[in-house]
Amino acid sequence: ISGKKRSLEDYKGKVILINFWATWCAPCLLELPQLQKMQNELGTEGFVVLSINVDEARNISAIKPIVKKLRIKYPVLLDSNSQIFSLYNPNLILPYNVIIDERGNINAYFQGYTPGHEYEIKKAIEEVLDYKERR
Repeated sequence: ISGKKRSLEDYKGKVILINFWATWCAPCLLELPQLQKMQNELGTEGFVVLSINVDEARNISAIKPIVKKLRIKYPVLLDSNSQIFSLYNPNLILPYNVIIDERGNINAYFQGYTPGHEYEIKKAIEEVLDYKERR
């Protein structure tokens, strides 16, 4: 949303959680602050959240106010034509999270969100971070 292009290459060597969401998706909006907590807790261990909004171009103006209201500090990217989203999630389910290890391999994915689901996601991230440390 800042106008800067990002690539997974920019985060090489880090464990990445790619989060796909939309402004009209209530579970997505519940999940975003939980992801910020994970970023705050695990960021110093080589972890980063990349959030990708999949709203249509006509809804882009609603994104920045939501990000500000929820105090999201990790990068929020745009995929208004769902080109990236459809590569990772052909069923187009929201929210959708993909964990990528430090070598660029998909380690896990999670679809949907209900309160408490963040603990399962965090556990999976911690396992990938622990494995990274043992290499």
